Amino acid sequence: MTLAERLIQRGRNEGISQGISKGRFEGQLQAMRSAVLRALELKHGQVPQRLAKAVASIADEPTLQRMHDRAILSSSLAQFAQNL
Repeated sequence: MTLAERLIQRGRNEGISQGISKGRFEGQLQAMRSAVLRALELKHGQVPQRLAKAVASIADEPTLQRMHDRAILSSSLAQFAQNL
């Protein structure tokens, strides 16, 4: 294998690894978003679409963890939504 071929292969392997890592991270974020919405639904009933879209737009794991806690502890959907 030539140097150029090895470099190309290395680049492919790194690209594949990065893609897998990004996919896992995106999957974790989606699971956390779902957990927030499920907690709200179980506690308060149907979640308005605008609120579901707001949760879906969050791409920060610590923020989603805090939102999940607030979803569980909130006394109403309005109270939860005030903290967005």
